[in-house]
Amino acid sequence: MNKPYWQIKHDWFISDIRILLWEIWTLKKLLRQYAEESLGDILRQTIKKLKKELAGVVKEYANIYGDKPDITVMRREVENANQ
Repeated sequence: MNKPYWQIKHDWFISDIRILLWEIWTLKKLLRQYAEESLGDILRQTIKKLKKELAGVVKEYANIYGDKPDITVMRREVENANQ
């Protein structure tokens, strides 16, 4: 049985959010290792851009579905799954 379009789009949003959270988490781990080097500045800028993109995806999700996903819970799930 095929899912309705709104449910497929919802799944895509959740997947996009989880991917962005995973990328941010991974870069933060790298930042701990290279904080004082020039690579640290690049990582900080990249994390900042990813957080801005995440905020945009969450805002778009809220505009469509009327609520916001629980980012804190999703972040914990992503971090726990990848330790």
